[in-house]
Amino acid sequence: MRFLPVLLLTCAAAVAEVGNMSGSWALNLERSRFGSNPKPAGVILTIQHNEPALKYSGTVNHPNEGHIIDFNFDGAIDGKPYTVKEDRGDRTTTFKRLNDRAVQSDSKWSDGELRSVLTLSGDGKTLERRMNFRDREGKTREWVEIYEKKP
Repeated sequence: MRFLPVLLLTCAAAVAEVGNMSGSWALNLERSRFGSNPKPAGVILTIQHNEPALKYSGTVNHPNEGHIIDFNFDGAIDGKPYTVKEDRGDRTTTFKRLNDRAVQSDSKWSDGELRSVLTLSGDGKTLERRMNFRDREGKTREWVEIYEKKP
């Protein structure tokens, strides 16, 4: 029984070590890798993260395609489906924690499915988002977005 307090403290410390993604983030176009995918002119992302609660909003600027996409999400990192509101149509998304610095999201909407893994750097100044999109015909596209925390 004397080991129970040590076990509880160890578990509490492990939960406390989850990286907090809160802040304002800007897409670094030079460090990101889009391959043959359309490259946005910029993305601004604002995150409020209080594990497991997750709320974010942002804007994607696609001048070559002639549009700006606004989006927002209010849910949790708990494996349950939530709705991401987007100008081009809402989608269902689930978030699950992979480790103390990485979260996987799985999204579905009318034209395909998207899996992304968002990883926070050790210093908390960079977010890497690895994307894998599969359309209705089964074709896949992959790309990597790198975000830097704004002061």
